[in-house]
Amino acid sequence: MKTNSRFLLTVSLAFALAFTFSCSSDNNVSENRSNINSVTEISSSSRNEGLLSSSNVGIGGNSSSEMRSISSSGGSSSGSALKECDVVFNPANKFCYDGIIYDKCDGMEYNPTTHICQGTIATPTKCNGVQYNPLREDCCVSAIFNKLESGCCVSAVFNLANQRCQNSIVETKCGDDGYNPATQFCSRNIIYNNCGGSSYNPVTQFCSNGTLKNYGTPLTDARDGKTYNTIEIGTQTWMAENINYNVKGSKCYDNKDANCVAYGRLYDLATAETVCPDGWHLSTVTEWTTLMNFVGGLGIAGAKLKTASGWSTGSGYKAGTDDFGFTALPGGGGYAKDGDFSGDIGSRGYWWSDARRWDVSYNKDAFDWWTGDSKDNLYSVRCVKD
Repeated sequence: MKTNSRFLLTVSLAFALAFTFSCSSDNNVSENRSNINSVTEISSSSRNEGLLSSSNVGIGGNSSSEMRSISSSGGSSSGSALKECDVVFNPANKFCYDGIIYDKCDGMEYNPTTHICQGTIATPTKCNGVQYNPLREDCCVSAIFNKLESGCCVSAVFNLANQRCQNSIVETKCGDDGYNPATQFCSRNIIYNNCGGSSYNPVTQFCSNGTLKNYGTPLTDARDGKTYNTIEIGTQTWMAENINYNVKGSKCYDNKDANCVAYGRLYDLATAETVCPDGWHLSTVTEWTTLMNFVGGLGIAGAKLKTASGWSTGSGYKAGTDDFGFTALPGGGGYAKDGDFSGDIGSRGYWWSDARRWDVSYNKDAFDWWTGDSKDNLYSVRCVKD
């Protein structure tokens, strides 16, 4: 029995030692594999400047394997605001960054806001030596463009000082808008369509239903030397533009001088009654009514008196024909008490008479009038010859 006991004890010890050695070997193998992976990824990182790391993403103290997990989930333990990706992807060759799926660069992740994958290396995105963000910008011919503008860069590099890109078409700027010089031109920050295929001088001419015509005898205001176009319509002689006489209480739309040049100044009613030069006066309700009747009635007066261009081109846009040279433009309006503006510049014109406000919009053929407006509101003024 003693012999058997010793035998069993020996066998038990042998099994125990074998098990211990096995566990120790497995741990060493696992640890060695982890070390090998770590060395491999560090080596890849050293030759791949675009790898997601604590220095270029703002996530500190994470191993490469942890970084893949963080990037794939779109967040981090340090509270990164990156969005998660809600699309299924293969983490073997793709990764998630701020809600967008990207291809890995030679099997590695990188920061797409500062790097771009070129071949097998993620390199910093620079354009002519200047860093840019490839998520929002493109580099074309050593110039950085907003992605909304880069469509124009495919065919031509344009000058941002006097041109803009709209729907991948290079346009010349006119104020804050753009136009096509082949069919349009810019004068006093207003875009005009060519008349009969040619540009013209809107300071002295107007396009009447496709035919170029001249204004009447110009008027020079002795008070400030400004000159205004005039036009005879029926038995009346009107200013063919809004008056731009600077007097206390008057304003330029949005307080921008360029709007006064394009559309004249805005006045409350009391001031409007005093701003016309000698021999001229604020148009009366009777004179507006006479004008409307002469051009065919309120229902079509807008179409007859609006310019063919210079108005917004929104849904239901109805161009004018300016048959009589009245040259109605959309100067908008304002509110004197709170200093705010209507937001209608480019789409609606408002004019004072001695007792009513008259207006027309970009999508109407008709002129309207209104008697309920505050006399403190700011509108344009057309003067009529005495």
